[in-house]
Amino acid sequence: MSDTDDETTTGNTSTKKRPLPYYSGDVRVEGDSLAFLLRLLDTPAPSGFEEPAAEVVAEYAKGWADDVHVDAIGNVHVTVNKGAAGGRVMLSGHIDEIGFIVTRVDDKGLLRFEQVGGWDLSVPVGQRVRILTRQGTVLGTVGKLAPHQMKDRAKAPVIKDIWIDIGVATADEAKAMVRIGDPIVLDTTPHVFPNRRVMSRSVDDRIGAFIALEAARRAKGSDVEVIAMCATREEIGCVGAMPGTYGADPDEAIAIDVTWTSDVPGDHPEDSDVGKGPSITFGATTRARIGRELVAIAEEAEIDIQISAAGRATFTDADTIVRAGRGVPVGVVSIPTRYLHSPGELFALEDAEAAIDLLTRWATRER
Repeated sequence: MSDTDDETTTGNTSTKKRPLPYYSGDVRVEGDSLAFLLRLLDTPAPSGFEEPAAEVVAEYAKGWADDVHVDAIGNVHVTVNKGAAGGRVMLSGHIDEIGFIVTRVDDKGLLRFEQVGGWDLSVPVGQRVRILTRQGTVLGTVGKLAPHQMKDRAKAPVIKDIWIDIGVATADEAKAMVRIGDPIVLDTTPHVFPNRRVMSRSVDDRIGAFIALEAARRAKGSDVEVIAMCATREEIGCVGAMPGTYGADPDEAIAIDVTWTSDVPGDHPEDSDVGKGPSITFGATTRARIGRELVAIAEEAEIDIQISAAGRATFTDADTIVRAGRGVPVGVVSIPTRYLHSPGELFALEDAEAAIDLLTRWATRER
């Protein structure tokens, strides 16, 4: 059966108008919710080492969720309206971030490392880093030869030609502070601009996890069970979302992630601007019905949105969510974000607010 068989035509959806007494529709990320977002963005938690971010999520959600638990692979499941008769939906955003891991300490006390997730290696050169050791955080800097020493200045850096300096002189000094296997993130802190744009590392994809949690919180009191899943290990191949979805067993789901933008210099295959609303994906992986429902809700509620297309994979957790169990109808909502996989990822709070509004309405719609 094609996707248009369960809805008569494109644009006609099962979304029905009804009052939402438990949800005002007024979304503003400020106060406690903004403080939580900034704390989540600042928490170091690269793929495979997500426990600190999971603890921040659990602490925030325990005051309003019906159930908060961490599954075997580290995904955090936050549930409201547990056991409600109106079905079960899942909103998923991943809490891991790209980073590095210590692989060797040389005789000068310099640290060699490997990537966790996908990096443009020109980005970390010269950056401060936080090494997450068993004794606490150790600061360092990513070093390479000075331009004056290089035969080919235009050559892109490779992992063997860069290192981390923690300010020691010997291997013994370094080994007293750092061990092989310690994870590393760039040393940055979030910044909110006066126009409410936010710059931080780990926006990919803590903003998606935040939106899932806020939509679930606002859906509390409805007749639908809503699970906000904060997934792990997305940056190394969408590893956590599949077993997490098996455990959640939702009727349908939406993956919330970030997407690149076209509002900066360069050639761009499609349009996506910061501040013009979240982007809804249509494509081969996503269920078209869900996309149409989201568009219809946005039009009715006058929520600004953008549209994107994905001919094959979405490169989000939707690619594994769709395969879990008997198969899960899935949609993708993305926040336009500049400078992805850098310490200065930048997005607009109004886009996050629009996504929270949209997803709350979608999760609690009449079925």
